[in-house]
Amino acid sequence: MFLQKYLYLVILIAKSRNLRIIGGKKVPISISSKLLDPYNSFEFLGFPNHTFSDPMPNFSNFLLDSESVELLNDFKINTIDSILAKLDMIDSDIFLDFNSIHSQKVEYHGEISYVRRANLVIRLSGKRILLRNIQFIKHMTRKGTKSSLFEFRVDFTKEKIPSYIPEFKELSTFLQQHDLIYRGLFLIGNESVPVAGIEVGITETVNKYFISFFDKGNKKNAKRYTEAFQLVDNYRDLLIQAARIEKGDALNVH
Repeated sequence: MFLQKYLYLVILIAKSRNLRIIGGKKVPISISSKLLDPYNSFEFLGFPNHTFSDPMPNFSNFLLDSESVELLNDFKINTIDSILAKLDMIDSDIFLDFNSIHSQKVEYHGEISYVRRANLVIRLSGKRILLRNIQFIKHMTRKGTKSSLFEFRVDFTKEKIPSYIPEFKELSTFLQQHDLIYRGLFLIGNESVPVAGIEVGITETVNKYFISFFDKGNKKNAKRYTEAFQLVDNYRDLLIQAARIEKGDALNVH
């Protein structure tokens, strides 16, 4: 009886502190500061190492996972900066009614996704790389899961190099042998937040809470979608609680 009461008390304390007991260990779920200032993009932190296959697909590991190409580190961080800025340029009303106003796509696994196209400009060494009319954001579901995820999508493949970056010889040579297929999986908040640092007509967007960053072109990342959907299902209540406590936000996990 004493042991039962003790375990019950431990579970109550864990819930009050935004913790979950996994295998006898306390698991904290928290939210990072802004990934890049001033954008409204954050990252969930505190998941057990076994949640993802190695390496953990978090923001810092994604940025550090670069080949020894002089331009590639700057290229990656500038690409992410452009992506996060572009996400903030999407009005909160558009995010919150995403499926109603974007085109449908039937995936190979049979589920329907909703896709938003956009142009993306990446600045590098005083020049501009223009990606035209790419499938920039996808809102997707998976059979057997209770939630949906948003995904940003930016591809640099052999077929597109001539139109993307003909003037960057070192980078172009690298991409002839290595496709870069950048992906970021995230949830959104339901509350509108102000946009800062972007001179456009958009004044309000939503917070983006990232689950995973990875290069889909790398075989070691083959399980990232399954892992992310399982994570949201397994930690759903704690994700909601973290957003509410730390950001005053209502997490959209439908």
